Amino acid sequence: MGDDSKARRLQDERAELERRVRAGEWLKIGLAAKLLEIGRTTVHRMLDNEKIGYRWTPNRTQRECDPADIVRLLDERRERQVGKSATPPSE
Repeated sequence: MGDDSKARRLQDERAELERRVRAGEWLKIGLAAKLLEIGRTTVHRMLDNEKIGYRWTPNRTQRECDPADIVRLLDERRERQVGKSATPPSE
């Protein structure tokens, strides 16, 4: 599989995850990490530091990330990216 098709597939997966989280679906840590483009350990840390709310799965073996917090983090990241690209280069 070529790099372009792999990148396209990953982009499609992230788009689908974003659609699901914006619809209110709680995501497990690995999926949240994929969507936010950060490591699973970072998501665990954010859960522990209450930057992302969570709930336990029914069998209490895994945590699921609050969709409102994931959407907030996605939107904040995009605002920062737009701000950086809108900043004129210094001379």
